[in-house]
Amino acid sequence: MGVRRSPGEAPEGQVVAGVVLVCLAALAWSTVVVGPGPSPAVERAAARPAPGWSQLLARPAPLPPPPPRARVLTHELPVGLACTAYSARLVASGAVGPFAWSVVGGRPPDGVRLDAGGRLHGTPVRAGTGRLVVRATAGAHRAARQALRLTVRAAGRSCPARSD
Repeated sequence: MGVRRSPGEAPEGQVVAGVVLVCLAALAWSTVVVGPGPSPAVERAAARPAPGWSQLLARPAPLPPPPPRARVLTHELPVGLACTAYSARLVASGAVGPFAWSVVGGRPPDGVRLDAGGRLHGTPVRAGTGRLVVRATAGAHRAARQALRLTVRAAGRSCPARSD
């Protein structure tokens, strides 16, 4: 005789097949979402501890490279002529920012001066040679020095009297 079933009840074979299908679907879904498992490379990486805050803070921070060293590029000055306007621009490089120039040793010929922008200018009053040491400074502790010689030749005439 047959088994009595209530209306809407599935036979036993269909129930077992349905449970198997649900299990297979769950297994397939977990493989897609989770993946087949870690690879050997992932397992090796997971075995090493990740750096924590204490390890990161214990490492010294890398120092930035030092700013370039300042250098005076002017090594020779053009020859001047007595009683004639003279002008030469001094050049430096290597540091950031504008350079401030000054004479730190010796002195230029009478009538010639060095301004803070690096221009050596004026009217030399007589022939001769002026020896000077200039300093170019850009920022804190960025300075360079250079010894220079300014030769002034005679003009073949006397200079007009100066009124300064």
